[in-house]
Amino acid sequence: TKDFVDLAEVASTALRDLDFTFYDYVSSGFLHLRLQPYLKNHSSWSWKQSSEIPMADLFENEENFLALLPVEDGQKLLLLMDINGIKKNVVVESPYKSSLMLDRKNQYFAEMALVNLSKTLKK
Repeated sequence: TKDFVDLAEVASTALRDLDFTFYDYVSSGFLHLRLQPYLKNHSSWSWKQSSEIPMADLFENEENFLALLPVEDGQKLLLLMDINGIKKNVVVESPYKSSLMLDRKNQYFAEMALVNLSKTLKK
């Protein structure tokens, strides 16, 4: 939360009128879990989740999307986004290095995706 407002709610409210796609190749469903309660009433969003990493050019002509991609053996997250023509690439490093903290790392990446998405939506 920020100022006692859930970032998932902020992001979903800002995306309400957009045809938006989420591509999650990192968080093992944690991002979907966070957004689902707020997006369930939106009809213009889609979700694509897989453990197979897509080809880099998949997002070249894509508009209005957020993609979570693994970097460096999963220790970093690459966020690719395009929101109403604003394109952004952000690399986030995980503070969780142990393989025993995999779930926590995936949760961290989901939250960092929400943070960066919310920042971009405010611009």
